[in-house]
Amino acid sequence: MKKLLNVFCVLMLALLLADIISSLVAGAPDFAQGFRDGYYGKELYAGDDLTDQWWFILPISVLVVGFGGVAFVCFVRFVLNVNHDEVFTWENVGLLRWTGIGVAVTALCNTAIDLGNSVIVAQSLSNHIEFLIFGVFCLIMTEVFGIGLKLREEQDLTI
Repeated sequence: MKKLLNVFCVLMLALLLADIISSLVAGAPDFAQGFRDGYYGKELYAGDDLTDQWWFILPISVLVVGFGGVAFVCFVRFVLNVNHDEVFTWENVGLLRWTGIGVAVTALCNTAIDLGNSVIVAQSLSNHIEFLIFGVFCLIMTEVFGIGLKLREEQDLTI
C-alpha cells in the first residue's frame, strides 16, 4: 500500500514540475522581449496586448514561480512525512493546504497570462483546468484530514 502511495506521489511531483516548467517556458519569450526592450532603451508601445507592458507580466510571473515553488516544497515535505509514517498530523494538514493553494494560484495566474496574451477564455481554461482541479482536490483532502484529526482527538479524550 505504501508503494502505491509513493508511485502516486512521484507521479504528482512530476506533473507539478511539468506545470512549473511549462509556465516558465511559456513566459520566457515575453520576459526576454521585455528585457531586451528595456536593456536597449526601446520604448514599449501602449498597444492592446497587455503582455507588452512589463508591469503586467512581471508580477504574475513572480506569483507563478513563488506559489509553484511553495507548492512543490510543501508536497515534497508531505511525501517525506508520509514515508516516515507520520500521516495524520496537523503539520500534514498545513502542508496539503499550502500545496493546494500554491497549485490553484499558479493555475489561475497562468490563465491570467494567457488572457493577457489574447488567448480565448475557453482555450486558456482548458490549458490549466487540470492543475486548478488538483489544487481544489488538495484543499478538499486537507479538510478531510482536518476532520479526521479532530475526530481522533475527540475519541482520545473519550473514556
